[in-house]
Amino acid sequence: FPVTIGDEDAITIRTIMSPGRNGTIELLNILGTQLFSIPTYAQDFNQEYTTQIPITDLPNGTYMIRYNDGEQTVMEKVLINR
Repeated sequence: FPVTIGDEDAITIRTIMSPGRNGTIELLNILGTQLFSIPTYAQDFNQEYTTQIPITDLPNGTYMIRYNDGEQTVMEKVLINR
């Protein structure tokens, strides 16, 4: 099931990466078009990183969050329904 977002202004994503890893967090529309992208870089072991993706200008609909840390890719479906 997708994660449903209601009245929030942003999606908060928390990640833990291995030291020295480069990663990317992206927000995609249902067609796969990239709407937001931010690079991530881990400096400390098991350090948690928090990223905010602004969604105030996005219409209701289904979106995908894609996280890639150089070794694996994780995707999560998000439903914006205000």
